[in-house]
Amino acid sequence: VFGPGGGYRGALLAFSPLDDRNTFPKLQNGQKVLVTLKQGNEAPQTLHAMYMTIGASARPMIAFTVPSIELLLDNMEDQAHFEVLYEGKPIVNVAWHSGSKARDALRACLNGAH
Repeated sequence: VFGPGGGYRGALLAFSPLDDRNTFPKLQNGQKVLVTLKQGNEAPQTLHAMYMTIGASARPMIAFTVPSIELLLDNMEDQAHFEVLYEGKPIVNVAWHSGSKARDALRACLNGAH
């Protein structure tokens, strides 16, 4: 989850591999990529995301744009599951718990409390 908040419009929801398995594509930094996002029980959506790397040794990310960090946090559920498919193959399969606690901490940070 990336986004400065305040008057800045825009945020990112990004996923990165947790290990070195070769399931993640190797693309050019900043390349637009067509992927399918499955989020919980919602219908899968095929949409464009951005392939990103930050630093030579960092793991790559697939990032989705969101209109604002506030909107992203407003929709952050306590438990969530995401799957991202590239060329029909799963490259991300991740779930979280305690999302409400994380959301509250992120809001406090955005409000200057941390």
